[in-house]
Amino acid sequence: MERLLRGGFANAMEIDRALSHAKITMKGNRYVVIQMQVKGYFDDYTVEGLKDLDIVKLVATSGLQGSSHNQIQVHWISEDKIAIVYVLDEEVEHQIESATKVLLSATADNLLEEYDARVLFGIGGVTTSLMGIARAFEEAGQALQYGAVQKGQYLVWHHHLPPYTLGYYYPLDHESRLIHCVKNGNAPAMLRELRECSTQNLERRKLSVSERTQLYYEIRGTVMKLSQEILEAGHPHQGTLDEYWLLMDQQENTEGQFQVWETIFTFLCEIVNQKKTSQHHKLIDQIVAFIQKHYADFDLGLYRVASEFDLTEKYLSQFFKTHTGENFTNYVERIRMDQALELMKSTSLTIHEISSLIGYDQNNTFYRAFKRRFGVSPTTYRNQP
Repeated sequence: MERLLRGGFANAMEIDRALSHAKITMKGNRYVVIQMQVKGYFDDYTVEGLKDLDIVKLVATSGLQGSSHNQIQVHWISEDKIAIVYVLDEEVEHQIESATKVLLSATADNLLEEYDARVLFGIGGVTTSLMGIARAFEEAGQALQYGAVQKGQYLVWHHHLPPYTLGYYYPLDHESRLIHCVKNGNAPAMLRELRECSTQNLERRKLSVSERTQLYYEIRGTVMKLSQEILEAGHPHQGTLDEYWLLMDQQENTEGQFQVWETIFTFLCEIVNQKKTSQHHKLIDQIVAFIQKHYADFDLGLYRVASEFDLTEKYLSQFFKTHTGENFTNYVERIRMDQALELMKSTSLTIHEISSLIGYDQNNTFYRAFKRRFGVSPTTYRNQP
């Protein structure tokens, strides 16, 4: 959950695999992300105070997860805060707000009555995808910060915040996601993150000149960090990046700067993908060469080849199919069968001897593979005129 909330996944497929591995179910039409802070009688973080906080968080967790027919995931994020992901089937906005308010109000009332513990909820925007949970988590944190300085509120929705209270938007989690996207060459995800940053700063906030300048240098710092990693000294495309910096200097407003940021980040994604393509071509060539050299070994299979190249068997299987268009097992079988035909035509070796020479330690396995590929048994094939 921590990785999901912090935006540590490159795509929805990665999230699905991680949730499946952790045996967590999060299937729904909408996701509401909430940050809850325990307030009230806890004035300092003494040992006893921390124990009391843990009790309150445990009770809140138990109450939340048992109070609704919808799925609720709870994750402790600090001594006095928990994150809540509320999974709903509703699609109408006012129904979502109503269901969320009922859930959180009941939790707040119970904690106040039983433990004299006051809580504050910051609620992020409603998202329709698991990938949007990280952004909603950030928004929940902003709402929580705003609510902390207000009186008389315990439920604060991010979309109710007045624009002038927010400051510029470029939190560390957002920068981390942006860097993660670029390093993975994931241009579509990168553009979503950057455009969300643009929307947050240019449409939902009223930034001062000073704040716009700070935002510019924050994003510029991100680009500098990425370019130092991606473009080594003397890289042939360094000149292109220098041209983009000149173009950036010509921009007269933040809107124009964001257009150039998109160009620069897209350029860096393209460089990453070029490197990955080159590395992948080199790796597949090495794997194919290894198979062709060792096809006659009885133990040649996914496990041995994956171990040789320090890969998992699952990754090797997917990687091989992607870059050759052929299943790994079928490829090894085809190499062996081609060699079997050559030996049957050019030598007088027995079928058993040929089977052993091309990597089969059991005749039955060889016979089945041969018939699967050529439609007849090795003996029938050899006896054909």
